[in-house]
Amino acid sequence: RILDKNLTFHKAVAWMIIAASAMHIMAHYYNYERIAAIVRLHLLDPKEGPRPPNLALLLAMEDLVPSGTSLNPIAVCLVTVAGLTGHVITIALFLMVTSSLEFIRRSYFEIFWYTHHLFAIFLLGLAFHQYQQLLPVQSNGEDAFTVGPTGNVTGTHPPTYCSLVLREKCAAAKFKGAVPLSWTCMLGGLTIYIVERVIRFIRSLQRVVLIKVVQHPSKTIEFQMRKKGFHAEA
Repeated sequence: RILDKNLTFHKAVAWMIIAASAMHIMAHYYNYERIAAIVRLHLLDPKEGPRPPNLALLLAMEDLVPSGTSLNPIAVCLVTVAGLTGHVITIALFLMVTSSLEFIRRSYFEIFWYTHHLFAIFLLGLAFHQYQQLLPVQSNGEDAFTVGPTGNVTGTHPPTYCSLVLREKCAAAKFKGAVPLSWTCMLGGLTIYIVERVIRFIRSLQRVVLIKVVQHPSKTIEFQMRKKGFHAEA
């Protein structure tokens, strides 16, 4: 039946979201650990040795995070917009998933029903997750660049070329905050959802005619109704 197929599709999409979110969260916490290690070894004690190449990315974040948070990994994790929204939508997703388990859904349907409406908080947090533009992307790595007689590259830092020659011959890599794009991925599904809700509201205003009421054993009551344009299969 169509209803059963809708539920199967809904569950499949939900499991894909859970799997992608789990990988996304683990990657973030791995990065937090890496930030802490780099700060501890190369910023607090520069005498430890040469700074790693990815330190340029880390230093670029100083211009992106709010004043006072600097490169503190805990502050980046909890104080920034990305950190706050990330933890909020993770909690919302966790509650929606756990309340959807069959034994909870059948025994405490109200908990399942109301908790599932946390999807609004999930989508709102996801829309603003990258608002602060904390993700550094290279701003001077254009494909078109000029190599001087000595092999020096001025103005740009093409990653492919500069990874093959001495770093001293390339201009320093520069970074800027990536433009938020997560909200664009939500437009299609959100538009369909809004249209569907409008149709449901209009349909709720239509008249429903009660045709027959049947009393079955075990205190079960059957209602037979008719509504224009609606056909159901048992």
